[in-house]
Amino acid sequence: MIIEGVAIGCMLIMKLFPKTPAAQALHRAFVEQPAAWTRRHLIFACVLIGLIFSGNQFIMLAGMDFAVLLAWDSALAIDAAIAAWTAASLGRLDALRRALTARWRAVRCRGARARAVRSRVRATRRDAANDDEPALVVRAA
Repeated sequence: MIIEGVAIGCMLIMKLFPKTPAAQALHRAFVEQPAAWTRRHLIFACVLIGLIFSGNQFIMLAGMDFAVLLAWDSALAIDAAIAAWTAASLGRLDALRRALTARWRAVRCRGARARAVRSRVRATRRDAANDDEPALVVRAA
């Protein structure tokens, strides 16, 4: 509860008194520096902040060093999962792009050429009771 109160106080100082040196130092520390972080650092910060807000007893028992190591390990696992998910999505998108390109070419080229005329002649069916036509083979049952 104390950490949440301090965070709210820092936000109020930055919002209500932006010209003070304290607000400018907080702005540098909490806005400008995190803007230069990479994706891995952002995931680590989110995991660590969540761990601090939710696991106060865990941090008191295990220590802050262990909590930071746990957060870093979790951040790396989440980053690897995001990278694998992105690679799989890009592979599927590439297959989708190839399929749509082939379909587009087929649709676009279909109107350019004339349709083929059917050249197969259909066989006419002869009824068994037709006595006018000669029988080719007499079948016995």
